[in-house]
Amino acid sequence: MGMKAVRMEREDAFGEKGVAPCDAERARVPAESGLALHILNLDEIAAAYGQGAAVAAANHVECFLNFELRDQDALGSAEYVLRQLSEIPVAYDGQRFHLFVSLAPTGGTENCAHKVSPTVHGNPAFPDDAWCRRYRADMALAVNLFEAMTEDRLVLAWQPVGASQNPATTLYHECLIRAEPSGPDAPNALAESAAASVGALERLGLIRALDRHVMARAIEELRNEALISLGVNVSALSLTDDFWWTEILADLEQSPRIARRLFIEVTETAQPGSVAEAVSFLRRLRRLGCKIALDDFGVGHAAIRSILTLAPDVVKIDGYFIHNARTAPLGPKALEHMIGLAASFGATVIVEGIECASDAQIATEAGALWLQGYHCGRPTVSRPWRLKVPARMTTSGISLSNGAAGRRVELSQRAVGTHFSGSMQ
Repeated sequence: MGMKAVRMEREDAFGEKGVAPCDAERARVPAESGLALHILNLDEIAAAYGQGAAVAAANHVECFLNFELRDQDALGSAEYVLRQLSEIPVAYDGQRFHLFVSLAPTGGTENCAHKVSPTVHGNPAFPDDAWCRRYRADMALAVNLFEAMTEDRLVLAWQPVGASQNPATTLYHECLIRAEPSGPDAPNALAESAAASVGALERLGLIRALDRHVMARAIEELRNEALISLGVNVSALSLTDDFWWTEILADLEQSPRIARRLFIEVTETAQPGSVAEAVSFLRRLRRLGCKIALDDFGVGHAAIRSILTLAPDVVKIDGYFIHNARTAPLGPKALEHMIGLAASFGATVIVEGIECASDAQIATEAGALWLQGYHCGRPTVSRPWRLKVPARMTTSGISLSNGAAGRRVELSQRAVGTHFSGSMQ
């Protein structure tokens, strides 16, 4: 429920049946194939904002395909289409909302409906006022976050993962995002908690746009800094090998030295739409040279099943366990057990949530070799690797062996002729 398909077969935009007028070979799609653009949250938009909003969304897509994509290669423009339609809000009757879209060839066995999970919100048969309020609240968070992103107010902050025996030795820096206010007198548009903002994007089906944006920024940073390694958070919902990742994957394939210094931190605050798709995508990233990290192990969906299925190179023990080790009599033993369990699968183990020297001592005594938290280094927008030369900064040559929940968003205090499948009554 909640899915509408827009057949991208405007002859004036793509030529015969969705193929770019230039030539089918350049479009990399058979002449008998086209592209199908699916708006997966059209029913939800209608329920939350009214049928007029759904019509406005459909018109927005039609106008985009009519006027924005003339003379462009169909598949070559696929990622551009997804980004533009996802990241730019639709305005209707004083409200703004984003579209959850998917794009795939129509002529082959691939179908975009199975490539993207439906929104977690779903669309109940009889949505009540409470459901509509929750949906609109999530969408407001998404609008604010994407506005900051398109206005270049999302900046990366860096937090080190340091060795327990020598904090100056860095495994990699995790990329966090910090949202800056729109002006010196403007209130912070993302005053809500980071978990709420990211959770909203996952529930709305919009998380992939943010994940792709941050990964592209991290890759550019790695291109400019040859001696560092970086980690980026990627939601389990984003682990699908589709048009969203075309440019990223091509870039990594052409730049193996960059790929070898990139850690993909899988956050399982939501379950992947297809475990098989997620595993296949991660295997492709690993073949390119990337290292796979399982974030927040021990809570949520990140359990033993994830280690067995994803076979991560790195496992990050959730900060809950170090907090529990401070307060519960059996806490240190539980932490030791979690570290040993993750290490037994051959993963490098990192303990998160290290806030003070006593935390570091507890984790080290429990067997941790790598630590992350405020005690090891606070997130900073100043590139720490430029401030000083560490005693040792690990690079792609490291031999990986015995690694605050979820993705963290640090908030700055300083201030198309379209054919729709389905009904729209």
